[in-house]
Amino acid sequence: MKIPRKVVIAGVASVLVAGMAGASAASLGMFTGNSLGSGDDVVASCDTDGIDVGYTTQYVQSAGTSQVTAVNFGNVDNGCSGKIATVTLRDGAGTVLASQSSNLSMGAGTTFSINIPAGVSAAAVEGMSLVIAG
Repeated sequence: MKIPRKVVIAGVASVLVAGMAGASAASLGMFTGNSLGSGDDVVASCDTDGIDVGYTTQYVQSAGTSQVTAVNFGNVDNGCSGKIATVTLRDGAGTVLASQSSNLSMGAGTTFSINIPAGVSAAAVEGMSLVIAG
């Protein structure tokens, strides 16, 4: 018996979609934040008890809006020092609004900030991810 091509394509597509959904399923326990969004989850980490996140904003009168000028992280394990942190801000559709990296040199502290030099509309930010690698 020959299986129709559409059935085979539909079967392969459903397996791929199910695999992607399973691979991306995770709870968001990594960040705590103020009113801006946060996203993604820990795969492997130098900090396993969560990282606090906050935002520095500045009102730009000519644009009539507040802009994110930095993302601030706290409660960071010193084991992350010496690694490279990359923060990515996204809008509600998942479009990247800004991405910036920084070498972590925390010394005895447990906080660090990553400046967002271009400034991003605070109202547009609905997602944020942090990757610490190295």
